[in-house]
Order: sequence, then structure tokens, then C-alpha cells
Amino acid sequence: MPASIETTSSDEEEPDSYPSSTRNSFPPDTQAFWKSFLKIFEKNESFLAVFLAQAKAELTDDSCIVTFANDAAFQYQQISKKDHVDKVRNSFSAFAGRAIKLELLLDKTATTESPVHEEAVAVVQKTRRANRYDLEADIEKEPVIKVVFEQFDGELME
Repeated sequence: MPASIETTSSDEEEPDSYPSSTRNSFPPDTQAFWKSFLKIFEKNESFLAVFLAQAKAELTDDSCIVTFANDAAFQYQQISKKDHVDKVRNSFSAFAGRAIKLELLLDKTATTESPVHEEAVAVVQKTRRANRYDLEADIEKEPVIKVVFEQFDGELME
């Protein structure tokens, strides 16, 4: 079930780094605007910004619809927590210069096509390979482990 919270006013002060030229409508390149928000948001809420980077945002004059692909369901669940929704909504409203309705959706038919997702997968795979090589190096250094592997015809498995 999508999490949706609407604000009618914002009592928070706008940070100095937020643009002031966006008071009435979003710029034509809404994805660039969303990415700009994520860069600023990442300074205070890095893990939430990483989760949001896995989603696509649709912006209208008074709302932001953030859609997560099915393979980003974990990110959707984390962002959907009430306190996280509040942080995102309040920060984006301050960034946009007006109250914004935030709606989070999970598209069960879509898959992630995000460069951030591709980069994250590559980092995980690289880390796994590095850890495997470290383990193999440790086996070669430890005679006890080497003997156990030889005696029991052991092999290293992922």
C-alpha cells in the first residue's frame, strides 16, 4: 500500500543551499531538479538519499510522486516509514519553496534501470570477489586450515 502524506504548511526554515527560483513551478528538466534535491538531501540523510536514488520522481506543481521498481521493494519499505516520509516531504517542500504532497509507489511490474543501482551491484560483486581472494590467501597462510582442506577433500565455496 503506498504511503502518502500531504502537507498544507511548512514551519521549517529553508536552508541557504536551497534554490529560491522554484517558488511557483518546477523547472522543465524535473529529473535534474530531483537529482539536485538528492545531492543536497544526501548531506543530512545519506542513507535515505541512496534509497531515493533507486526511484524515479514525477513532479507536478503541488506533488512529487516517487515510484520504486519491484526490485527496489526494500528501499520502498524503508522510505515508507512515517518518520522517513516526513523527512523527505519536509526537505523536498523546503527545497521546492512550497508545501508539496509526497506520494510513494511500488511498481510491481518495473525493474530498476538506475545507474546508481548498477553501480551498487558492481560494488557488491567486487567486494565479494575481494573477500573471496582474501579468504583464499588466508587459507594459504594458515597451515591448519590447509591441512583440514587436504584431509577432508575440502573446497572453498561461495
